[in-house]
Amino acid sequence: MSKFDKLFEIPQELVSEIPKVTILGFEKLLLENYKYILEYQDVFIRVKMKFGIINIYGVNLEMIEMTKDDLIIMGTVESIEFEKL
Repeated sequence: MSKFDKLFEIPQELVSEIPKVTILGFEKLLLENYKYILEYQDVFIRVKMKFGIINIYGVNLEMIEMTKDDLIIMGTVESIEFEKL
């Protein structure tokens, strides 16, 4: 993080590509700074992040919004597993 980033209070995940996972209840999940999707099913989603892989298990999982850096998943999230590479 540079002095410029600290001065303007730019969040670290924006400048360093650190993955960020936000869970809203058990129905919505936001992944920031993902690289690409490895596998996608309605009960399992596997996503490559810069420093590993995130496995999301649930029911009726659906990617409802996808940008270059962010991914929003809706459905009943039952568990999340992190694999460090």
